Amino acid sequence: MRVVSVSEAQGCKSIGQTQVSLRDYILDGMKRDARKVARELTILGRNSAAEMGGDTISPASEIIKGNQTFDVYKCMP
Repeated sequence: MRVVSVSEAQGCKSIGQTQVSLRDYILDGMKRDARKVARELTILGRNSAAEMGGDTISPASEIIKGNQTFDVYKCMP
């Protein structure tokens, strides 16, 4: 499963979008490490895209309160 920019996905078939989420805080509202949250959201996005039949994702939104949207593509034949 590839993670690419929108421009790199040109020529691929768009399958749709997936929105994934997780907790971005620890007890009492303490924020989790932003890089770890981003990495985990990407993993969730990849898994969701695979269930949709996609093989490539591209971030379609910024991370907001532990939520992120990904565009899902089918690039490989």
